[in-house]
Amino acid sequence: MKKVLSIAGSDCSGGAGIQADLKTFSALGTFGMSVITSVVAENTSRVLAVSDVPPDMIAGQIDAVFEDIEVDAVKVGMLSTPGCMRAVAAGLQRYRPTNIVIDPVMYAKNGDPLMEREAISLLTDMVIPLADVLTPNIPEAEQITGDRILSVRDMEEAARKIRELGCKAVVVKGGHSSQSALDVLFDGKRIWHFDAARIDTKNTHGTGCTFSSAIAALLAKGMNLQDAVRQAKAYVTMAIRHSLDIGKGYGPTHHFYHLYKYGLPENSGNCPAPDHRRGHKTDYSLYLVTDRLLMHTQTLAETVEQAILGGSTVIQLREKDISAGDFLKLALEVKEITDRHNTPLIINDRVDIAMAVGAAGVHIGQSDLPAVMARRIIGPDKLLGVSVSCAGEAQAAADAGADYLGVGAMFPTQTKPDAPSVSMEELQKIRQAVSLPIVAIGGIREENADLFAPMGVNGLAVISAVISRPDIKQAAALMLECYKGQRPTDSV
Repeated sequence: MKKVLSIAGSDCSGGAGIQADLKTFSALGTFGMSVITSVVAENTSRVLAVSDVPPDMIAGQIDAVFEDIEVDAVKVGMLSTPGCMRAVAAGLQRYRPTNIVIDPVMYAKNGDPLMEREAISLLTDMVIPLADVLTPNIPEAEQITGDRILSVRDMEEAARKIRELGCKAVVVKGGHSSQSALDVLFDGKRIWHFDAARIDTKNTHGTGCTFSSAIAALLAKGMNLQDAVRQAKAYVTMAIRHSLDIGKGYGPTHHFYHLYKYGLPENSGNCPAPDHRRGHKTDYSLYLVTDRLLMHTQTLAETVEQAILGGSTVIQLREKDISAGDFLKLALEVKEITDRHNTPLIINDRVDIAMAVGAAGVHIGQSDLPAVMARRIIGPDKLLGVSVSCAGEAQAAADAGADYLGVGAMFPTQTKPDAPSVSMEELQKIRQAVSLPIVAIGGIREENADLFAPMGVNGLAVISAVISRPDIKQAAALMLECYKGQRPTDSV
């Protein structure tokens, strides 16, 4: 398990600070540790008092953690005084941990100041240059840059200016914007936008702490920066959507919503290996993912049957933007074909559809229902596939009960043009990190299909290379031969 340290203030009401950080670390499958910089007497309505921890005690806490435990990421929050900043900066410079995420906390949710004004200049000179990622909100970015921020373009310019102070990347958070909750990431080379609909709730206490802690936990688990920010935003959006109406002011977010809703998986931590549960092994050699938009004249059922006759060993039914009723009807039609040929049917994303039709399993992405919850719903005897793009995600999926992994996008693909790319080096790291079957996906075609079997990849997930061809059976047979390194000399 990856280990993440929070250096921040304590919120006795439990919604922000160290308390929010530790909840986030746990919810995202990491082990949380803490260095307390200030004790804040606050609740959902106001800050009553702040007592700063002496700098030598802050230094002592940092030493206690680092001399004993390997730290995979650090989140830094409230640093209210110059002495506190010097102690933290000295500790980080001494131990030089990776994945330092700094949230420059200046105000409480109700607007009460949490940083001495004279400490802001020391923040820019001493603390910000230590950050791998800095996560100011709009008021904090305005304090750091001295500029007003009224638009997305202003947020982009602020991110560029702040990065010039020495940090490696900046996320300017748009939660204080009057428009959508758009965040801007600048990594020194490229600007990224992460947008989400604004949720109509006052209960947003601790969102900044939660967001920065989520980034730290996900970086610790091996995600690249762009994906970590995307997943952290998805997590905090979920927590806000299900926020808790606790107290008289700004209530806290719900860090453990999925756990509260779905409970712990049955036999958690004591499940035998996936293949032992089922008593057989699944052949993932040619894993066909459907896409009706790429088909020619056949019906979906006819296309699936021809693919199976050509050698497809697994069928994944993937449907977007249709009603549950239409999806169910298609699933029943395809299930009749796969049953006839004794071929596993996997349903993409929709656990409910998979259970309703008695499919062999379900495949989920990183932004879908958490794998541990999907496992609890489908039980121990259904297949659970999880899309991953790095070794950290792969290990997390394995820990959560996945049976196999879809790794990609290996090459550019028109089906998911925004999918994170996976290098061959990262694929090898994933192969070394987990023993689960791996299916490569994304831009797989005849000319690159033979690259994967020698790397220990258990199969290829294909879409357009089969679905878009006039002769489905022939295309499937050719892809299977290419995967096995047996490309025929004559055209099939």
